[in-house]
Order: sequence, then C-alpha cells, then structure tokens
Amino acid sequence: GPPNLTHSFLKWITEQNTKDKMILEFGSGGSTIFFSKIFKNVISLENNEKYKLQVEKLVPVNVRIYDFDLNLFPQILNNVEYVLIDNDVDFTLKREDIAKILIEKYDYKNKIILDNGNWHPICYFYLKKKYENCEDFGWYNTYGEETITSVFNKLI
Repeated sequence: GPPNLTHSFLKWITEQNTKDKMILEFGSGGSTIFFSKIFKNVISLENNEKYKLQVEKLVPVNVRIYDFDLNLFPQILNNVEYVLIDNDVDFTLKREDIAKILIEKYDYKNKIILDNGNWHPICYFYLKKKYENCEDFGWYNTYGEETITSVFNKLI
C-alpha cells in the first residue's frame, strides 16, 4: 500500500531534488516502494524476516533490504543524505536509540526524518535539541491517523 507517512510530508519530499540521493530507512513497506521512485537508491533495514521477504518481491533494482545490523552503518552512512526512522515498536532498537547511535556513534549530520514524533516524544525532543532546524508535517497519515512526520536538518 501507500507509505504510512503524513500527506503534507509526502507532498514536501516529492518537491525535493532527490533523484541523485540515497535514503536509509529503518522499517520497510509502502515507503520503500514510494522512495524507490523519487530517490536514486533506497536502503532499508528490516528486522521482521517474513515481512522483509514480502517487500523484497515488490521493489525495483535500486532498493536493497537488509536485516538490521549495526555493523552495516559505517559502510552505508557515507553516501546517505536522508535517514527515515519509522521502525516498528518491536524493532531491535527504539527510535531514540537509533537517533542517538546515528548522531553520537557515527556522527551522522544529514537529514533525519522521524515519523510519528508525537507518538515517540523522547526521540522527537532528542532530535530537536541536536538539530538547528525542524520542520513538522502534520496532521494525518495515509491511514487517517493524527500524527506528525518531522524533518531535522543542520546538526548543531
């Protein structure tokens, strides 16, 4: 199905110049397929093996889906301009843990997109303190739920 991100964010991201960019996403699905159409490359880390196998059947050649593995980060992050943190609550790490690892361990400085920041306030406010710019895109996602997709830019 469609990516479960807010309508206003989806409009915004399609207006960005991403054709030569790479995105790393935590959690695969409708967003993986959507991003494959507007990004040069999509890398998705998924911890649900059954779900991963289903999504892999639907994606084009510019998408790579891997099992979640912190050892992949150094190889992947060098070329990533956007990171989407939109993983399941059952994911290996919480969203705030992923944000902290990206920034504190790997010194990631590019854009971080956080979905459902109002449902994950610890991660949202951590990123608000670390980044100079935060743009919130609300209020409804493609499932009709009230939420926010936020883009953090310019690490302090």
